[in-house]
Amino acid sequence: MKMKYLIKSKPILKLLSKIVLIMVVCTSFSIIAKAAESDSQIRTDTIKFKSGYVNVNGIRLFYKEAGEGKPILFLHGGFGTGDDSFQYQFEKFSKKNRIITIDTRGHGKSEFDDKKFTYELFANDTYDFLEALDIDSVHLVGFSDGGITGTILAGQHPEKIKKLVIIGTNSVSDTTALYPSAIEWVEELDIEQMVANLKSAFPEYPAPERLTEFVEKMQVLWLNEPNLTDSDLNKISCPVLIVAGDKDLIKIEHQVYLHRNIPNSSLLILPNTGHGAQAERQDIVNQLISEMIEDEK
Repeated sequence: MKMKYLIKSKPILKLLSKIVLIMVVCTSFSIIAKAAESDSQIRTDTIKFKSGYVNVNGIRLFYKEAGEGKPILFLHGGFGTGDDSFQYQFEKFSKKNRIITIDTRGHGKSEFDDKKFTYELFANDTYDFLEALDIDSVHLVGFSDGGITGTILAGQHPEKIKKLVIIGTNSVSDTTALYPSAIEWVEELDIEQMVANLKSAFPEYPAPERLTEFVEKMQVLWLNEPNLTDSDLNKISCPVLIVAGDKDLIKIEHQVYLHRNIPNSSLLILPNTGHGAQAERQDIVNQLISEMIEDEK
């Protein structure tokens, strides 16, 4: 991370930091709040989930799935779960597809061990999960951190990913991708407050006494990754839809960069939209995901 780009002395940056704090921390938690309002839509007999655990890389990874048809794997954002990241997608896509979501290691109901958190580790977990369930290939929809994991997986295991949708995703962690205020917020992360938030967001956490350790691991991850190169992006061969809001914490210029370097990609920038486009503009995003999946090309 190139910290020389941070200008901490300017009052306006402090104001922006507070705005980004709301965008980064509260994106998942505001989506959770919306989920609570529409809880009957995602936790009734209209969607009959089955759930379980899979052993991957020394931990137990929690997953749930519903529906039949073409499999779609949903990968959530940091400090989130599939339920809060994709509640506006689950009901629609479970009607015609097999939808699957996993809790990334350390999130939700999934365990973590002493391994350093890296996005490549998350991608390896995901690959091993698909192998364990004997799933040949999937359409993958990834939000934020889940988009990074999906991007790595598509590049390293092209046989596993038919089509990829990434929402609010960055390929590097410096100021070419992120606003300086976002980086500053991660540096100054209020770990105690985040732990308190997660105790509420993760009521069935397998090791609540380790939440502080988990948050610290995520902070280190965000300060140092991702570090994907042009070559990493160039080797992605499946069709890719890149979705972002014009008010995201990730710069529009970076989304254009992703589009230019991922060969078979399309780019959608949504106006008056923040980090969670799949919740804020669910009708548009869902329609485009549907079109991608239904297009057999």
